[in-house]
Amino acid sequence: MGTLSSIFFKNFLLSFTIGRPQNSYSPKGYNHFKIKELITLHIQNSNLMGAKFIDPVYSHGMIYILDVYNVKEKVEERARKHAERLFETIKSI
Repeated sequence: MGTLSSIFFKNFLLSFTIGRPQNSYSPKGYNHFKIKELITLHIQNSNLMGAKFIDPVYSHGMIYILDVYNVKEKVEERARKHAERLFETIKSI
Protein backbone atom coordinates (compact mmCIF):
# COMPACT_ATOMS: atom_id res chain seq x y z
CA MET A 1 0.00 0.00 0.00
CA GLY A 2 1.35 3.43 -0.95
CA THR A 3 1.70 6.48 1.21
CA LEU A 4 -1.07 9.03 1.40
CA SER A 5 0.89 11.39 -0.82
CA SER A 6 1.16 8.77 -3.55
CA ILE A 7 -2.54 7.90 -3.28
CA PHE A 8 -3.77 11.49 -3.17
CA PHE A 9 -1.29 13.09 -5.56
CA LYS A 10 -1.29 16.90 -5.47
CA ASN A 11 0.42 19.62 -7.43
CA PHE A 12 1.44 22.97 -5.97
CA LEU A 13 1.59 25.86 -8.43
CA LEU A 14 2.21 29.50 -7.62
CA SER A 15 1.15 32.24 -10.01
CA PHE A 16 1.92 35.86 -9.23
CA THR A 17 2.82 39.19 -10.78
CA ILE A 18 5.61 41.48 -9.68
CA GLY A 19 5.76 45.23 -10.09
CA ARG A 20 9.51 45.68 -10.27
CA PRO A 21 11.72 44.68 -13.22
CA GLN A 22 13.58 41.36 -13.30
CA ASN A 23 16.97 42.88 -12.43
CA SER A 24 15.55 43.96 -9.04
CA TYR A 25 15.54 40.30 -7.96
CA SER A 26 19.23 39.49 -7.63
CA PRO A 27 21.83 39.75 -4.85
CA LYS A 28 22.81 43.22 -6.11
CA GLY A 29 19.28 44.27 -7.06
CA TYR A 30 16.75 46.33 -5.12
CA ASN A 31 15.19 43.26 -3.44
CA HIS A 32 18.53 41.43 -2.85
CA PHE A 33 17.12 37.93 -3.52
CA LYS A 34 16.18 35.85 -6.52
CA ILE A 35 12.52 34.86 -6.85
CA LYS A 36 13.38 31.19 -6.16
CA GLU A 37 14.95 32.26 -2.85
CA LEU A 38 11.91 34.31 -1.89
CA ILE A 39 9.54 31.38 -2.39
CA THR A 40 11.54 28.71 -0.53
CA LEU A 41 8.93 28.55 2.27
CA HIS A 42 6.26 27.74 -0.31
CA ILE A 43 8.48 25.00 -1.72
CA GLN A 44 8.89 23.56 1.77
CA ASN A 45 5.14 23.75 2.42
CA SER A 46 4.61 21.86 -0.83
CA ASN A 47 6.99 19.16 0.39
CA LEU A 48 5.22 18.94 3.76
CA MET A 49 1.86 18.52 2.01
CA GLY A 50 3.24 15.73 -0.12
CA ALA A 51 2.67 17.81 -3.23
CA LYS A 52 4.77 18.13 -6.35
CA PHE A 53 6.08 21.69 -6.61
CA ILE A 54 5.55 23.04 -10.12
CA ASP A 55 7.84 25.85 -11.28
CA PRO A 56 5.94 29.09 -10.65
CA VAL A 57 4.43 31.30 -13.30
CA TYR A 58 5.33 34.91 -12.64
CA SER A 59 5.77 38.14 -14.56
CA HIS A 60 7.80 41.26 -13.87
CA GLY A 61 7.00 44.89 -14.62
CA MET A 62 3.32 44.56 -13.83
CA ILE A 63 2.74 47.91 -12.15
CA TYR A 64 1.36 50.90 -13.99
CA ILE A 65 1.30 54.43 -12.59
CA LEU A 66 -0.14 57.02 -14.96
CA ASP A 67 2.56 59.38 -16.28
CA VAL A 68 5.10 57.91 -13.85
CA TYR A 69 5.87 54.24 -14.46
CA ASN A 70 5.30 51.89 -17.39
CA VAL A 71 2.92 52.09 -20.32
CA LYS A 72 -0.60 50.78 -19.68
CA GLU A 73 -0.80 48.83 -22.94
CA LYS A 74 2.53 47.10 -22.26
CA VAL A 75 1.40 46.05 -18.78
CA GLU A 76 -1.88 44.77 -20.23
CA GLU A 77 0.04 42.75 -22.84
CA ARG A 78 2.29 41.29 -20.13
CA ALA A 79 -0.84 40.33 -18.19
CA ARG A 80 -2.27 38.53 -21.25
CA LYS A 81 1.01 36.66 -21.76
CA HIS A 82 1.10 35.76 -18.06
CA ALA A 83 -2.41 34.31 -18.28
CA GLU A 84 -1.47 32.33 -21.40
CA ARG A 85 1.60 30.86 -19.69
CA LEU A 86 -0.48 29.99 -16.63
CA PHE A 87 -3.15 28.21 -18.69
CA GLU A 88 -0.51 26.31 -20.65
CA THR A 89 1.19 25.24 -17.41
CA ILE A 90 -2.11 24.05 -15.93
CA LYS A 91 -2.92 22.10 -19.09
CA SER A 92 0.46 20.39 -18.98
CA ILE A 93 0.07 19.16 -15.41
